Amino acid sequence: MSFNELAEPLWTSTGFFDDLQGCLAASLELQPWPPESNIYHRPWKLLKSCLRLALAGHSQQLLQVVPPLVACVLRRLPQGDGLVAAEDARIARLAVPVLLAMADQEEALHAMRTFSPLPGALRQLIVEEPAAAELLEALALEPRAADIHVTEMGVETRTAPVALVA
Repeated sequence: MSFNELAEPLWTSTGFFDDLQGCLAASLELQPWPPESNIYHRPWKLLKSCLRLALAGHSQQLLQVVPPLVACVLRRLPQGDGLVAAEDARIARLAVPVLLAMADQEEALHAMRTFSPLPGALRQLIVEEPAAAELLEALALEPRAADIHVTEMGVETRTAPVALVA
């Protein structure tokens, strides 16, 4: 029996993935999690956990985490003064591989596509995080199982793009 099989009943009974989504969203707003606990979490730590979970095959359970993950990437867009805080840039870079690891789920891609500013934020990140280009491609293309392979880092990529037919 694998760790995932052993942990699944615990994760389900405790609402782990619901709490992960709430915790990440709260951390982005500098709010405590659980509410009124006076415990503040660091987004970058939560993003590393999300990446490990996605790479371990939990993309389906992470679907509800897509909105705060996209919010992390959107932090890379310059604000009114044209600047991006270093912590926001770091958070955005860390969120991209998580979203890319989840891109094998059509539901995840659909959820990502509902955020119209996402492609612009990903374009800002291409130089800093090469996975941003792959995620942009995944968002623009219709998935095809034959086009997917796993890199040395365990992140799925597409090798033969197929354009969407309008």
